[in-house]
Amino acid sequence: MMKSWPRLFRLGRKPVAANQSTTGFTLIELLVALLIGSLIISSLLFVLVRFLDASRREEAKVATQEELQAALNFIADDLQEAVYIYNADGIERDSTQTPPGIRDQLPHVTNPTSDEICPGPTASPADRRCVPVLVFWKRQVYDANEEISTTDSRRAGCLEYVSPSACDDDPDPNRFRARGTDKFAYSLVAYYISRGQTSAVPVRTARLLRWELKGGIPWSCAEDPSPTAFTNATDCPIALGQRVDRNGTNVAVAALTTPIQSALYADLRDSAIYTVRPDQGFVSPTSTIAATFGTLGQRLNQWRRFTPTYNLNTNPYQVLADYIDDIPYDAVHDDGTAPTLNPTTGSGDDVFEIGIRPNQLAPAGNNAGAVQGNPDCDDPGIGVGNSDPNLFTNPLRSEYAQRVPSTFVSTSGLSSFYVCVNSSRNAVRVYLRGNAWARVVGGAREDRLPKKVEESFFITQNVRAFGRGVLNVE
Repeated sequence: MMKSWPRLFRLGRKPVAANQSTTGFTLIELLVALLIGSLIISSLLFVLVRFLDASRREEAKVATQEELQAALNFIADDLQEAVYIYNADGIERDSTQTPPGIRDQLPHVTNPTSDEICPGPTASPADRRCVPVLVFWKRQVYDANEEISTTDSRRAGCLEYVSPSACDDDPDPNRFRARGTDKFAYSLVAYYISRGQTSAVPVRTARLLRWELKGGIPWSCAEDPSPTAFTNATDCPIALGQRVDRNGTNVAVAALTTPIQSALYADLRDSAIYTVRPDQGFVSPTSTIAATFGTLGQRLNQWRRFTPTYNLNTNPYQVLADYIDDIPYDAVHDDGTAPTLNPTTGSGDDVFEIGIRPNQLAPAGNNAGAVQGNPDCDDPGIGVGNSDPNLFTNPLRSEYAQRVPSTFVSTSGLSSFYVCVNSSRNAVRVYLRGNAWARVVGGAREDRLPKKVEESFFITQNVRAFGRGVLNVE
């Protein structure tokens, strides 16, 4: 009996498998896995952020390049009908100076503001002031079938008729030719660079502005161009359309016998009859040419506006492009040397170079010390060329190619919009520099002064254009 007890105990025991396993991870294993996963995710996020940042930067460059090119294409098309392009002598002098210019006849001077899109020359701070760079006269041609907005909408060839239907029903269009006659009018166009802004249109960079002063379409009759032609029932349509003077007053029966006179300049008178009246302040360039003497440039530098001042509600400034570079001008930009890196700060002042150096005064010859010229602008590769190989010796002042602005120190401190002009050849090369870096970082310009590594964000493009319009001067 006693011998059976160990045996009984042995039977009550259950064997335990020697290879029994446990499931799950230890805390250390979980922490290691979490660390590895975090490193992988962080690396992927870093790569993604860098990729998105690089993509955003490239998109900023592309957008800036496209806007610059679109603006230059628009300007080149605008210049095709130019009949005269003002050089620095014309738009950097006032009418009271000798020789005179037209600077004080432009709207930023005649209609000055301090807080609008184009602040005047006395606005503060000075770097907000609006600066004219490209100013020219153009001849706008209206096809006979082009729609013109007057008191009603009608084709240009039907402006003399009382109504569009009267024009369509004219039994003898060959005699009156109103349906087949193209019209034209002169316009004064000015392109500005400005850091001005309104509460509705804020801007942190500079912008390119365009302003146009349109001339009227004179009343005319192909068979009888005299001022009293509309009383001639034989040669012109009897049922005449709108006839107004420059102020918009209807001319009913007889021609205007008392010319409207400018209050500023007694010699400025306008006796024309219009089917489409001119913008307020407009005076035809042909009137100036007829009343003055000298070369074409010397005559048009004496152009004077009509009174009263311009109406910027009816022909306001138009924004052509934003993100034009607003980095402050520095003399190292304009010294004719290649950009260099500041060894101390690694930036700032010499990241880019102005492609055309300042104008020079004639050192000798007939115009010694009195005439501006520019060898860079004479170079057809970077400027516009010069038909006169003897620089500074030709007595015709308008013969020389000039940079506008002639100096950036006396303007608003902006150097991103400048042109080479040869008025005698009616040729111009336009330079624009955009600021893609401002699209990326934003902020005030003092907080985004460029460094050498951002040089590629300051994009300069240019285009050369020739005016092909013709002034009708007898």
